[in-house]
Amino acid sequence: MSTITNNKVAIFHYKLSSAEGDFLDSSEGRDPLPYLHGHHNIVPGLEREMEGKTIGDTFTAVVSPADAYGEPDLGQDAFMKVPRASLPEGITFQKGMQLIAEGENGEQLPVFMIDYKDDVFTFTTNHPLAGVTLVFNIEIVGIRDALPIELEHGHPHGLDGSGGHHH
Repeated sequence: MSTITNNKVAIFHYKLSSAEGDFLDSSEGRDPLPYLHGHHNIVPGLEREMEGKTIGDTFTAVVSPADAYGEPDLGQDAFMKVPRASLPEGITFQKGMQLIAEGENGEQLPVFMIDYKDDVFTFTTNHPLAGVTLVFNIEIVGIRDALPIELEHGHPHGLDGSGGHHH
């Protein structure tokens, strides 16, 4: 029987809530989620809990902020105000929306919109789930060997490895 170990593609259904019981996300009604184990495709705390599981396993994983999206950074550097004129046109911005900004050294930096007022948008580098203890209800529905191209890219190419994408 196959178990989840490094370089295996694990495929699972999930329901995600906060420790307070607030619903956050679910794969219900959608395809299960594949990820490449050992390649940081999912939060570290959940990946640790997945290690050694087999098809058919169901379990609950409680993941602390430190093992998920971290604690929120409340320092000035974690927030930026951007005039509308400096943002790309044709995008309908919504709270929680993720954009990729360019950092001072040209690195890509995910930022999340948190506010809009007087034609100025406020973004943060804090993930919307920073500071949240996550509760995952997991069902393992598949495990397969990763294809060489998936190992090269560091992530799965769909449920069976045939999914295309752009880098």
